[in-house]
Amino acid sequence: MSTTPYLTTREVAELLRIHEKQVYALIKAGAIPCTRVTGKWLFPRRLVDEWLVTSSARRGAPPPTAARQTLLIAGSDDLLLSSLPSLLRRQAPGFILGWACLGSIGGLYALRDGAVHVAGCHLDAAAAGDIPLEGGSGDRGPSQPARRSLPGQQAAPGTVSGTQDYARRLLAGEATLAVTFAERCQGWIVARGNPKRIARVADLVRREVRLVNRQEGSGTRLLLERCLREAGLERRRLRGAEREVSTHLEVAMAVARGEADVALGTEAAAAALRLDFVPLARERYQLIMQRRTLELPSVQALLEVLRSSAFARLARSLPGYSAQAAGSVCWENPGEA
Repeated sequence: MSTTPYLTTREVAELLRIHEKQVYALIKAGAIPCTRVTGKWLFPRRLVDEWLVTSSARRGAPPPTAARQTLLIAGSDDLLLSSLPSLLRRQAPGFILGWACLGSIGGLYALRDGAVHVAGCHLDAAAAGDIPLEGGSGDRGPSQPARRSLPGQQAAPGTVSGTQDYARRLLAGEATLAVTFAERCQGWIVARGNPKRIARVADLVRREVRLVNRQEGSGTRLLLERCLREAGLERRRLRGAEREVSTHLEVAMAVARGEADVALGTEAAAAALRLDFVPLARERYQLIMQRRTLELPSVQALLEVLRSSAFARLARSLPGYSAQAAGSVCWENPGEA
């Protein structure tokens, strides 16, 4: 590593023992000191050292700079969640919700590093078991081998969900919990009339089919890779798999413009652009937080909104969504005593 006053993205990744993409997630969340010079990110070495000391000291506590009436959420893209800031302002005036789309894994890292109050995630057990923690060890600790599940299945009562399993490993020792945000339907977004007759994951490897992909670390990308793995297919056989975008609406727009024939995304995104949709799986979108964060006035205001009839009506207005259990705690990790 160089001895200059500034570190590069690669050097920061080596220092933190994480992938460079996780460094960019920290930049996007505003969680690490940096500056951009002629299109290149640079990190003042002294400030990074101070940030590491401060982050280590505050780990386990809610972000100290966040006002009591401000709520910071980062995680997986979701159309219903993107409508939440305006609903919160109407239902609970005086509270402000800030939202960053970092993907499920990026949201959990931002939560771990104290950059946000809440991480928005959707990870199924079969996919989450193969996600390595930073450093690439892939060690699953005390948890069991990944469970195989069929598309559309939720974790059975009493079992550990993929999000819970990964959060327990990443936030080791932290008392955390998950609140149900909503259930939604994921599937194949295709052009109107489904001209390529796409119905299952095996259709994606046909030579004439073009895919648009989600970014690495997103729950949707992990779902796709799990489906490919269970079907015995290699991602390199997918035409267009290297093209990545960050939201459900972006993949739907690529299909609507004729730039791709198929994408994995939500039913609501397909309906927004009047595209056809082939259902694949129902999944639960969860809001992960530290146990002590539950006492914050902003979090209490959020829970009241999630349990309101106005939120239920908003969810019903989006195809594929259900808010039946919204605002309820669906699991807890007790942490270390």
